[in-house]
Amino acid sequence: MDNHISAIIFLVLSTLCTGFTATTHSIHFLKPSVVFQNNEPGLKIFCHNANTKDLIYIWKSLTIHLSTNTENYDLYNGKTPQEVMEKYENQRYWRFNLFGRNKSNKFQINPFEDVCIGVYVYPSDLHKYSMGITETRALFAMYHSSYFREVSIFSCIVIILLYNFPIVAIRKVRSYWKKMYPQRRKLLTENQYHTEGIRETNEALSELKEYCASPKCNPWKTVLILKDPIRFARFVEGESHLSDDETREHDAEITKIIEECEYTDDEDEYLINSTF
Repeated sequence: MDNHISAIIFLVLSTLCTGFTATTHSIHFLKPSVVFQNNEPGLKIFCHNANTKDLIYIWKSLTIHLSTNTENYDLYNGKTPQEVMEKYENQRYWRFNLFGRNKSNKFQINPFEDVCIGVYVYPSDLHKYSMGITETRALFAMYHSSYFREVSIFSCIVIILLYNFPIVAIRKVRSYWKKMYPQRRKLLTENQYHTEGIRETNEALSELKEYCASPKCNPWKTVLILKDPIRFARFVEGESHLSDDETREHDAEITKIIEECEYTDDEDEYLINSTF
């Protein structure tokens, strides 16, 4: 048996309204067979809380009917009232739409999902028409502001596109562009590499000392995993993390590498001179 539930929203707006002072925002949670009536302009948000997925609701459906005596309204959908408000705020200054908007007065909703629908009713038809006339005049003035018609037409097209696409779409395009064309990383020189290595090593050693001196460190557990606990204790107390033998071995290795590089360069130069 089909368990069909409907919620009806009546929007009654007087066509004689010529003034508007403040926009009214309110949130209503839908219930079966509940009717909401509104005769004030502004944004109204109607939300449906998701039902639990029980077998008794297997054939359940939800339909929202919108009955209004005016076409001067816009619709916004989302999963939460915050999402609807965000879409409304992103488009509140972008009302002008040359291409029109498809509106429906009947909505089929998944009863097992959170759904919110925002209905923004304009204060009057005269207000919307006056805005459209003003914006058309602005485009006309921009077109005739320069004899460079190609640039004027391009500017008008850009403004119309920006006027019809919200800021969210622009942000998505920008993030997609950065993902497709990431900024090239600046490579370090050899001197910068050594300097950065020394700085990072000193910072890591300082953090290690601070951790070992903090209450978070378990000294007995730390001692069990160390090969030379006495040397580590001296390091925590301020001594160098390198022994004298390790320092001498490191210096000898660096000297050996430098000598090998100089020998290779001399040999390459000798081969070049012999060839020519």
